[in-house]
Amino acid sequence: MIFSIFKTVFLFVGAVIGAGFATGSEVMLYFGNSNMLTIILAGLLIGLFAMVFASFGKISNKYKWLDNMLKIAVFFSSLITFCIMVAASDEVMRLSFNIRYVGAATGVIVAFLMLFDMRIIKLLNSIIVPFIVMLFIVMLVKTGGGSSGDFHPYNSFLYGSMNMLLGGYMMTCEGKQYSNKHILIIGGIVAAVMTGLLSLCYLISSEGVGFSMPLFEVARRIGLGQCAGIVIYLAIFTTLIGSGRVMGDIMCELGQSKWIFSIILALVSVLIYSVDFKSSVSLLYPPIGWVGAFFTMSLIAVLFSHFVIRKHCKKLKRCRLSG
Repeated sequence: MIFSIFKTVFLFVGAVIGAGFATGSEVMLYFGNSNMLTIILAGLLIGLFAMVFASFGKISNKYKWLDNMLKIAVFFSSLITFCIMVAASDEVMRLSFNIRYVGAATGVIVAFLMLFDMRIIKLLNSIIVPFIVMLFIVMLVKTGGGSSGDFHPYNSFLYGSMNMLLGGYMMTCEGKQYSNKHILIIGGIVAAVMTGLLSLCYLISSEGVGFSMPLFEVARRIGLGQCAGIVIYLAIFTTLIGSGRVMGDIMCELGQSKWIFSIILALVSVLIYSVDFKSSVSLLYPPIGWVGAFFTMSLIAVLFSHFVIRKHCKKLKRCRLSG
C-alpha cells in the first residue's frame, strides 16, 4: 500500500509542476511580492485541498450535479493547460538547444500517448519529480537564493485552488481506492513535498525576476541551462500527458471516441505551439485559480454537510429513540 500511496502523491505532484511551476513563472506571478510564510501556507493548503478532493471522490456518486460541474471545469482548464504546456515546451527547447517546432511535435506525441493507462503517467512522475528536486537543490546551493515581501494568505489560497482543477480531479479518481486514514497520509506527504518544492522554486526564481522563465534564466547564469531545459521539458511532458488523459477520460464518459479527440488535440498542438508562454500564464492562470477556488470551497461545504451534519442528525435520532 505504501508504494501505491507514493505513486498517487507523485501523480498529483507531477500534474501541478508543469511549465508554469518548473520555470518559476507561475510562482513569481502569485508570490513575487510575498515572503516565505506565504509559500509555506500555499504548500500546506495544497495538501489540505488534495485531501478534500480525494475525500469527495469517495462520495462523488451521491453528488452527481457537482461532479458533472467539476468535470466540465476540469476539461476546459485542462485544455488551457495543455495549450500553455505545448507553447512552453517549444520555448524551453528553443532556448536550451536552439531546436524549433518541438512544441508541435510534443503535443502530437502526447495526444496519442494519453490513450494509454494512467500507470504510465505515475511511473514517469515517480522518476521525474526526484530529478526536479535534485536540480532545485543544486541551483539553490550555487545561487544562495533570495526572497522578500509580505505575508499574502489570499495568494496562497488562490495558488492552491488553481492547482486543484487538474491535480484535484486526479485525486477524486484516486481517492475512491483509499481509506480516510490513507487519504490523510497522502495529504500530509503532498503538503510536505509541495512546501519543499515551492520554497526551493521561490528562492531560486527570485534571482531571475522579470524573465518569462525565471528559474531557467537563473540556471543559464550558473551554467546549468541545458540540464535545466531537459528537466523542465520532462516536467512539462508529464503535465501534458496528465491533462490530455483527463480530457480523454471525460470525453469517453460523454460517449465520444478518445481516438477522434486525440487527433483533434494533435491538430490543436500544431496550431498553437508558437503562442507566447509568459502572456498566456499571466492572462489565463488567475481565472483558473478563481474557478478552482469556487470548486474547492464547494467541495469543503459538501463534505461538511455529508459527514458532520449527517453524523449530528443520526446522533439526535438515536437520542430520540432511546428517550
